Amino acid sequence: MSSQKLPLGEWVKQVNDAIFYQPDDEVTLKALNEDVDSSLVVKINHSVFNYEEMRGGVLYIRGSGGMTLDSVSEILKWDDSEKQGGVVAHLVTFTTKNNTTKQEVRKTSLITSTVKWVDGGRKLTELVEVEVEE
Repeated sequence: MSSQKLPLGEWVKQVNDAIFYQPDDEVTLKALNEDVDSSLVVKINHSVFNYEEMRGGVLYIRGSGGMTLDSVSEILKWDDSEKQGGVVAHLVTFTTKNNTTKQEVRKTSLITSTVKWVDGGRKLTELVEVEVEE
């Protein structure tokens, strides 16, 4: 799905765009299958999710109205060039929309993404997110 040669922060941004923000479900599924490790752990505030729970949540949100990216900026990055992975932190603002209720909610998140080289490519292995509604 994604270019393995991109700088780490750009690679993570591209994967997140493919999973959460672009409109094509096939692109989302491809990114989830190719760029996210099956051992993924996601922590959002006090909640913890595994790969299957995260995948189901993403598909639910996309089906109920989706998300739009308002802004993203890289805050800090640690590159492990020897192992072709690392950790990157992004500050993200986005809006969720519910098609049934027409409700839109703007949120801000600080997301740290851990990336490791798995089976010949970069894979997201952990996402830790502090998320607040504005």
